[in-house]
Amino acid sequence: MIVEMHPYPYYSDNLKQNEPLHFFIANTFKSFQKEFDLMASNLFMEPKKLEEQAFEQVDSSWLGLMNSAIVKYFGDDVTCLQEFTSLDNKENKTRCDFMARLLYPKTPIDVLFEVKTQAETKENLMLDFGFKNEKEQLRLYYKDARANYLKKAYAMPICFGVLGNSEMVKEAIKTYPKGYKEKNPLTDFCVIYHNTRKSKGLWVYGKINIPQGAIVYS
Repeated sequence: MIVEMHPYPYYSDNLKQNEPLHFFIANTFKSFQKEFDLMASNLFMEPKKLEEQAFEQVDSSWLGLMNSAIVKYFGDDVTCLQEFTSLDNKENKTRCDFMARLLYPKTPIDVLFEVKTQAETKENLMLDFGFKNEKEQLRLYYKDARANYLKKAYAMPICFGVLGNSEMVKEAIKTYPKGYKEKNPLTDFCVIYHNTRKSKGLWVYGKINIPQGAIVYS
């Protein structure tokens, strides 16, 4: 195994109270570890490249891995669409990064993702993703997607933050998940992955935006 997952992911009370979304997010990123490890093991044949390149991907690469993880885990209970356009009655308005529809157990749950990748610079700036700006972006960009296709879709900005060296990985693990909520009250989940030597890492985190009229389980 090249890619390991931190055994204690962070989920906010807000997410845990939403049964279908908690189920979806938790199992998606558990399955993501397996896809990430398969990619690292099979596509990078030289040991040095395993350490240096497997964690250095772009938005579309992480999206592809997430799509594979979702489809493999949920099977026929999920439908995914990547890079699709949102239209109003007059013109092409925007491009949505990713959508997933999960049957839970029979009621469809729709989630729209806006995905970003960033290289974290130092521990005290980790997770400084600007979710307020992303939330506004989602509200504006996906307004027509919700109006025309997915009236009760959850919109979720999500970030793949690359931890570029062993010091950052160690510091992230040391302070995680203890104190995470205080550091980032705007996030609803965070999952950490790292290589076996802990010289490279990745944490994935996001925020739930609940649309009016959506079904919320408690």
